[in-house]
Amino acid sequence: ADISDLITVNLYQFALARPGSGWMVMFYIVSLLLIFAIMGSFPLQLFVVSDTGEEWLFRVYPHLERNRFWVTNAFRTALVLFICIM
Repeated sequence: ADISDLITVNLYQFALARPGSGWMVMFYIVSLLLIFAIMGSFPLQLFVVSDTGEEWLFRVYPHLERNRFWVTNAFRTALVLFICIM
């Protein structure tokens, strides 16, 4: 099981066992902060994918090196659009 699932599930069960104690508010705060943390780490994850993909692209197609700026931007744009569609 994922650690984040364990934290939120256990906190939810803990809050249900103690109604009116404010733990349900803590559960919602922790859940929202976890969502924002995952959303915030997405660009860092995408950086590794784009860096690896660009290295592969310029190794396989060395003639694209002269237009590196435009090819890199097109690759990154296509990657973001692909992820948005998925």
